[in-house]
Amino acid sequence: MSARTREKHILAVDFGSAVVRVAVAAISSGGHIQVFSMGETPTGGAMENGIIQNRRNAQNVFNQAVISALGRTGRKPVSVFASAAFVEKLSLIKEGRVQIRGGVVTSDLLQEARESARQQCIEPAMCCLRSLTAEEWWIDDQRVLNPLGLRGSILRTRLHFAQIPLMAVDNMRAIVESDGFQLEDLVFSPIAAALGCVTDEDRAMGVAVIDLGMKHTGLALYQGSSLRGASDIDLGVDAIVADLMAVTECHEPEARTLLFEYGVAHALDGLTNNPADDGIAFVDDLPFARQQAALSPAVKLRTANREIDRATISEVIAARVDEIFNHILAPLFQEKLQRYALNRGIVLTGGGALIPKIADFVSAKYKIAVRLGRPLEIQGWLPSLQTTAYTPLAGILVHAAHYEKDRADGLLAVGEHGQPESLIAKLARWISHFT
Repeated sequence: MSARTREKHILAVDFGSAVVRVAVAAISSGGHIQVFSMGETPTGGAMENGIIQNRRNAQNVFNQAVISALGRTGRKPVSVFASAAFVEKLSLIKEGRVQIRGGVVTSDLLQEARESARQQCIEPAMCCLRSLTAEEWWIDDQRVLNPLGLRGSILRTRLHFAQIPLMAVDNMRAIVESDGFQLEDLVFSPIAAALGCVTDEDRAMGVAVIDLGMKHTGLALYQGSSLRGASDIDLGVDAIVADLMAVTECHEPEARTLLFEYGVAHALDGLTNNPADDGIAFVDDLPFARQQAALSPAVKLRTANREIDRATISEVIAARVDEIFNHILAPLFQEKLQRYALNRGIVLTGGGALIPKIADFVSAKYKIAVRLGRPLEIQGWLPSLQTTAYTPLAGILVHAAHYEKDRADGLLAVGEHGQPESLIAKLARWISHFT
């Protein structure tokens, strides 16, 4: 098989605030994905919301995560596709427009149109992270999938950008490239989560994907097969754990156990049994949970040497969950949720989606269908990792497949989507075709 047509081996890396997860996979030019192995390593605070907190520790975490995955394969890929829970300054959708010189669309015109859009969101010390999979094209106001070689007068593109700190990208690139890899592309984490669990049909029908992570919560909103918006806030599971620690006076590991053992079951009972709740409204301080306290079995707290009823645990969790979802769904509230025609409802993913009964709680609260977003079927994916915590990693693989297919179709030039390749990286990429 020639170097031009052979599969490309890559690393997909999810730089989470709590855990770095890695998948080793082969991507064909047609977009087929084959996963070989996976690994992960806790961050131990070395990175948070995409920001490297300690260079040496972050490098060790990355190295260990890569070794845990590569240890089961006989090949070391060169290209890395990654995502991190960056809390963006702004999430923007911009249009670029150029005249089609000579009457035929060329690859140079594609890049000019993209640059026209990018120029509208440039700010000092910020990186405009482009969402490749959200790219849309028109020729003379007619939507097309691939404009290359087509004739017309005006080429127009619609792109999503997330403004994230340039220092975060530069430091992440340094971590990756110090091990001899090349950071091929970054994907905004809410979009990675969506790519990992929703189908083309879901996006066409309308869907909101909410990625509830340890330190952040992301939203990706689709309607009519278009990305309508994506955002990220710095509130997540750890905020709920902190609330439980404050109320119960227990230590962090036990508070986390309480969260994932009891969840919002009692709060859900109160919501579903409350006839006054007839529409989309903010939940108050959940007085019904306190009314159930006498009926709730007490939980013995080991580290606090006391007991607490399950209804109180549920009340604390539900109050913070409500705050997080009110915040992340604010754009939908402003536009009146129904306007977006979310026929496929809300999809919950990320580690926080494992909180017991959270999907049912959100469904009852917002009067909309809610389901858990587990990873899409990918060849070689381990069944034991078919959980919402791994969905963003699956989305990075889907993004990489789109990237390689667009490159094969001529929509994307080598090196276009990131920083220029170093001489070492170019040499490593060339050698990889013959090993």
